[in-house]
Amino acid sequence: MTTGRHILRTLPSLRFVAINQSPSVPLLQLVATLASRGHDVTLLTGTLPNDQAPANVHAVIFGRYDATSLRRRLWSWLAFTGRTAAWLTHLPAEATVLACSNPPLLPHVAVAVASLRRFAVVARILDVYPNILTAAKIPGRRVLWGILATLHRWAYPRCAALFTLGDRMADLLVPYAGGQPIEVFPEWVSADSDLFLTIDKATARQRLGLPSDGTIVLFSGNVGLTHDVHAIAAVAGELSGAAIEFVVSAPRPDSLRLVFADCENVTVIPSVSAEDYPQLLAAADVGLLSLRAGAEAASFPSRTLSYLAAGLPIIAITGQPGDLADLIERHGCGCIVAPNNPAELAATIRTFATDADLSRLCRLNARSAAAGYGADIWLNALADRMESIAWQHVCSRDRRQT
Repeated sequence: MTTGRHILRTLPSLRFVAINQSPSVPLLQLVATLASRGHDVTLLTGTLPNDQAPANVHAVIFGRYDATSLRRRLWSWLAFTGRTAAWLTHLPAEATVLACSNPPLLPHVAVAVASLRRFAVVARILDVYPNILTAAKIPGRRVLWGILATLHRWAYPRCAALFTLGDRMADLLVPYAGGQPIEVFPEWVSADSDLFLTIDKATARQRLGLPSDGTIVLFSGNVGLTHDVHAIAAVAGELSGAAIEFVVSAPRPDSLRLVFADCENVTVIPSVSAEDYPQLLAAADVGLLSLRAGAEAASFPSRTLSYLAAGLPIIAITGQPGDLADLIERHGCGCIVAPNNPAELAATIRTFATDADLSRLCRLNARSAAAGYGADIWLNALADRMESIAWQHVCSRDRRQT
């Protein structure tokens, strides 16, 4: 019997465009996979690792995401979205565009241009706005909520498909989808835990210049609107004098150093290289995640999957229900602490620092959970789905023309 994937691979080359101002490793792997299948693939982005695009992928750089302040964040979003819109006006109708919601209005702009150019748009929704605005307490959020909700209800039903990261996020999107199915394709990670088992913790700490003794609690990755770093500063104050060190690793550490200026037990470092990131994970004892109250169902921190693969027990500052809380409860790989509760958070961190049996159990459960988010499962599944959508779009155009 011939499978759908084998049928698709005998088809003529399809045209794909993927758009994300700050592409994740899974997105780069997706475009590389589509290109390896013989398709014409373009990536519109603001940055590339080592300034190098994946093999056989055309990359167009429009401007780096700037999160140093709210004003600069908005300006970088607007500039990138405007340049993308102009570029899309020249895209042929047979193309299929994967528009990620980074910047947030990127899918909407793609749909608007597609109404003229007739290409297909797939929206990949990475954070659910306008809920994020409420959680971040953005000024004018009530007005913005109404505007964004109206734009969602206009754009999302016009997409060829809607993708998001988790079931709770999908539930939030239902009112805007106009009956359009919402498909869940999470990010993925290498589930090869053997890599981390071969890294010596003491050596990793020495290599990165981290404290050699005590418990290290790691908070890594981009600090966006949904992440509450002030909660980490508060608990660091609660644990001052304990043998517990917080390591915060982020792309732009200068502004974070101001947040933690009074915290002697917090080390802020720039994001490490892809080569050193496994070392950073191996150096830690606990992975910390923080979502603002109200963002629990609207976002899923992608660094969660790296923590799982490394076998790190996870402490998540988050409300419920949400995809992050569901994952931790389902797999027993950590603990959930409600937002704005530094005393409970401090007690939970102390427990992981002193209870070796609990930490060992959570490490095993984390590695087991990571297997369900492996690239071997989700990468080909998403690539297959994109091929199916693109082929249906090309066939429907051919039928209309005849």
